[in-house]
Amino acid sequence: MYEKNIQKMIIAVSIGVLSGIIFCSLGMFISAWGLVKAGQLPLNLAYILMQIIGAIGSFVGSYIAVRIYKNNGLVIGILTAFVLFVIVFTVGLIVCMDNLSLTAITKLTAMLCAGALGGILSVNKKKKFRSY
Repeated sequence: MYEKNIQKMIIAVSIGVLSGIIFCSLGMFISAWGLVKAGQLPLNLAYILMQIIGAIGSFVGSYIAVRIYKNNGLVIGILTAFVLFVIVFTVGLIVCMDNLSLTAITKLTAMLCAGALGGILSVNKKKKFRSY
């Protein structure tokens, strides 16, 4: 019984992380296209957009993961957001070869808070029943 719960949790978190990665990728693609079309904009705007997209991606991924798992919204939400952060941070280290900075810490905080919020909102969402 306990192993089945762990397996269900791993599947839910994996699907949530995958959906968060897809959302982040699409969001970054759209924002990069918009920044290129807009011409020259401050570099700080790109960093802020990446923070926002990462937080929204964590929210979406956690929301989906908790809808699959159906309980423990805070734990599953934070776990999904943390795994998503580790993936985003690792890719960022590989691509940019940048050190751990204040930007990474704020991104971690934003993603964990958004993941926790997504998990809490998802677990408290009532199921809609349709009567025909």
